[in-house]
Amino acid sequence: MSLSVRNLTIRYGDAVAAGDVSFALAPGRCLGIVGESGSGKSQTGLAIMGLLSPAAQVSGDILVDGKALSPAARRETIAMVFQDPQSAFCPHMRIQGQIYEAIGSDDRPACLDALARAGLPDPERVARSYPHELSGGMRQRAMLAMALARTPDVIIADEPTTALDASVQLGILREFTKVKDAGTAMIVISHDIGVIAGLADDILVMKDGAVIESGGANDVLTAPQKPYTQALIAASVLKGRSETKDTTGGPPVLAAKGLSKDYPLPKPHPFAKQKTLTALASIDMTLTAGETLAIVGESGSGKSTLANLLLGLETPTSGDVLWSGQPFLNFTPAQKRAERARIQPVFQDPFASFDPQRRLGRSIQDMLDLHGGSSSVEALLEAVNLPPEMAAKYPHEASGGQNQRAAIARALAADPEVLVCDEALSALDKTTQVQIIALLADIKRARGLAMLFISHDLDVVSAIADRIVILKDGHCVEQGTASDIFAKSQSPYTRALINAQTVPDVAQMQAKIKVA
Repeated sequence: MSLSVRNLTIRYGDAVAAGDVSFALAPGRCLGIVGESGSGKSQTGLAIMGLLSPAAQVSGDILVDGKALSPAARRETIAMVFQDPQSAFCPHMRIQGQIYEAIGSDDRPACLDALARAGLPDPERVARSYPHELSGGMRQRAMLAMALARTPDVIIADEPTTALDASVQLGILREFTKVKDAGTAMIVISHDIGVIAGLADDILVMKDGAVIESGGANDVLTAPQKPYTQALIAASVLKGRSETKDTTGGPPVLAAKGLSKDYPLPKPHPFAKQKTLTALASIDMTLTAGETLAIVGESGSGKSTLANLLLGLETPTSGDVLWSGQPFLNFTPAQKRAERARIQPVFQDPFASFDPQRRLGRSIQDMLDLHGGSSSVEALLEAVNLPPEMAAKYPHEASGGQNQRAAIARALAADPEVLVCDEALSALDKTTQVQIIALLADIKRARGLAMLFISHDLDVVSAIADRIVILKDGHCVEQGTASDIFAKSQSPYTRALINAQTVPDVAQMQAKIKVA
């Protein structure tokens, strides 16, 4: 089945979200759409699916095999993988029920096969799970499985590997390649130039709603004509730090000693024996004043569980969390409230971390009121390079990068000593990542902060971390300075993660996908 888009324009009042977008997609071909946040990439995909807001004014032609079908008819043959699986899934249905709904039957073997093809371990357990019982990366893979189970004629994948670690990402790219080779047409929307290099036959580059460059993937990536495209490609590989600090002699501000966490697994029936999942097993780590410690691992390795335990949001099964050398569990409720101001989180999803019915400035002011911070909303916005007028915007009126900057401003409102950043850059395009990394480095120097930086992206970690802890299946497999980890890692698992990183080169990425 072929898909053609002609002069697609999307307006919201006087604002143009996408203007005069045109392309043709043949069976077995992949079109990559790249650009920064707010460039119109996702709006284009949603327009094809007929899923835009009623406020959108859409013009132009969307043709399937040369015919102008209704949005409902297009959705019968086109599947979409959404960027945010948490909001895309129904929270009240198990994963298997949502896949059954997508394929129109209770075909359990097809459901389990799709979950396995999407790279999910233990498909039986995942199928029985609710979305909130899975990590962010596992939810993204379940969303991929739902699309694969339908065997559609066209797949539109909007940032399909954003939340995935490099090794799983390669597996997903390999599966997409198989689907494409079988004749399925694909549109891959991504800020990761390496993902586009591995999959796309052709590329559209978008900026401020307009297509500014297009052509064959190899031509665009090796000889980009526009300065904007050149800047995107240059930013796609972050430069590692020239040196890392040795702060191991400083005072500890946050530590884990023998930290373990078990979760009960869903029972297949009420009389089954209760089983548990060990999310973390005897983790020892220390964050010292003024350093950045990165926690790295695949989806489901225990990174976010460790963050929640260190923040005091969950209780460990065994072991201790130490704040400034004191066991957090021994604190009185009053002490816990007072100490929480010292350690502030910046969460993975900047949209979900804000109340959608409160303006950004009000959310920041709430933090100032709660902890008696010494700054102001205007000063905090300035500290994260946002204009004062951002205070009047709601989260949905700001881009992902703007929301994440506002989330950092809110965390700084408590005058913390430690920032815990849980995948804080994974949803952002590379150019915005570069900006946020520089912003965090400036804030850290100016305020003397320590940072716990949790990420699956070793490219980002190489640009920000002093020391690194590598997790796998809840266990620590390696830790050391960033320079030692990248230059002379002793762990085969760590080396595999490093080698799986994407690069903006078609030949290299295709070779990596074949080996994956």
